[in-house]
Amino acid sequence: MFERNSKLKMKRGGQRWHQRLLQRLTDRIDLGKDRLYDEYFAKQLLPKEQVLNCLSLLESEYQISAGLLRPKDSLEILFNRVPAKNPLLWLVYRTREDDSRSEINYQLGKRIRKYRLDVQSSQIRTLEDLVKVWCGKSPT
Repeated sequence: MFERNSKLKMKRGGQRWHQRLLQRLTDRIDLGKDRLYDEYFAKQLLPKEQVLNCLSLLESEYQISAGLLRPKDSLEILFNRVPAKNPLLWLVYRTREDDSRSEINYQLGKRIRKYRLDVQSSQIRTLEDLVKVWCGKSPT
């Protein structure tokens, strides 16, 4: 019984985390990945497949539509911690946030090595920076 209740609380905690993350983007129109690419990244001649791959990773890790994001958005929109007063929720939120950020860093690190980029993580501040490095370009 305790195990079932704990799993239910964790599921609800994940839903609350997701809702609080989406609150950071409430004033946005969801462009979808293709339109986001067409309106912002195509002009920079970044390869569409790679850009969409990067956006798909963000969608997968944060369960949000990448079309809600904009190139000049700080990555802190995704990376800032969602507050939690309940110790169990705090644990669920931190685990989820750390797992997501770790996966993004891991995948990005593979690309940095692949393209032999000289980039420090402190240089990747915005979605545009992330996408550029993902595609083998230096951030602005």
